[in-house]
Amino acid sequence: MSIFIERIKIKNLLSFDEEGIDFELKPLNVLIGANASGKSNFVAALRVLTFASSEFGRSIQDEFGGLNELLWRGKDTTKASISTTMLVPDTGEEVLFVIDFGIDKNWTRILYELFSIRKKVLKSKNKNLKDVILLIEFPIESDLLKIFANSRFDNPKNEIPIIIDGAMSRLPINVFADRSQSIMQTPMHPFALRIRDLIYEVKVKSFYPVFGPLFLQTPNEAGVKQDKLTREGSNLASYLAVLNEKMIVDNYILSRVSEVYPNVIGIGTTVKGGRVYVTLKEKGNRQVILQPRISDGILRLIAILSILYQDNPPPLLCLEEPENGLHPEVIPVLAKAIKEASERTQLIITTHSAELLSYLDPEDIVTCERGESGGTKLERLERKRLKHWLKDYSLGDLWLKGVLGGTRY
Repeated sequence: MSIFIERIKIKNLLSFDEEGIDFELKPLNVLIGANASGKSNFVAALRVLTFASSEFGRSIQDEFGGLNELLWRGKDTTKASISTTMLVPDTGEEVLFVIDFGIDKNWTRILYELFSIRKKVLKSKNKNLKDVILLIEFPIESDLLKIFANSRFDNPKNEIPIIIDGAMSRLPINVFADRSQSIMQTPMHPFALRIRDLIYEVKVKSFYPVFGPLFLQTPNEAGVKQDKLTREGSNLASYLAVLNEKMIVDNYILSRVSEVYPNVIGIGTTVKGGRVYVTLKEKGNRQVILQPRISDGILRLIAILSILYQDNPPPLLCLEEPENGLHPEVIPVLAKAIKEASERTQLIITTHSAELLSYLDPEDIVTCERGESGGTKLERLERKRLKHWLKDYSLGDLWLKGVLGGTRY
């Protein structure tokens, strides 16, 4: 099982109020809830977090129209906060990243940051300074860093203390002159660069809203290799051509598609007139079917499977309503692919499909509801609480009956 973000806290952002949430994530996290309950806002908050890997303030302006559009609409809300605990894939180092941000002269400014990387420590072992790979904070609030600054700095106004590889060091304060940029942008340590690159990979490769049919049906310019599917799925043909070279289409995507569409015996790509097309071969048909004439539902399924079965996935993937446009009989195959993908990368899925829930485990499912103040609250299902119900009903049935929560009433 794969976990990148272990825990996240969100306050005063989108539909998360001043109380906010403090939520533990699992390898698979399927969010259910009524419209406007906050499912997509949770995904959007994760996207804001990834902006720390590039131009934080500019990214908020370009993608959301400015921080005013993101702040919780509560009383006197002037700043938002995201705090995450992350685990470095494969090696397991613990990362704590906290960012508070607000508006200054109509522009997004970072008000406080904490970036900490620690070696993987056994639970039985006490953590100490030697375990710290990096600790940087601005403005300084940590007692340890304050003591170091007051006792050992000749000119604390020009430098700030940091910890690198278990030892105290210092950093010029002018590094923080541009508070629209995150401290993650400062190349302080190879591990810091790795974390930044992982988060940037999530930013550019991980967020998939509902696909529009026109994008999926459009062929691509030939000769341009694509190592990822775009957010809207507009380069599906070019991306499938790359996956075809790696045998991913034949070994995974075709086998899943043929489970629900047994007449489909081949999926590939072809070049005609300088453009790349997705092709479909069916039993009894001498010619392949080109992309504009392939069923929208089949193209959607191919696109989703191409994300879930990619050979080198980012550490986190977010898919919104992947069941959209699929026949109900396709849902078991979709659920199987989602479960298999969660073995290799962490998944955040939003859904309105009761059928999909019926093929998942209770621990995979997170309900989204608005609390008394109007803020979004998240709660993970527990098998033991549902043990009696599950003897006679599926999870999808229980959701529709209102037993699970995540409904309007």
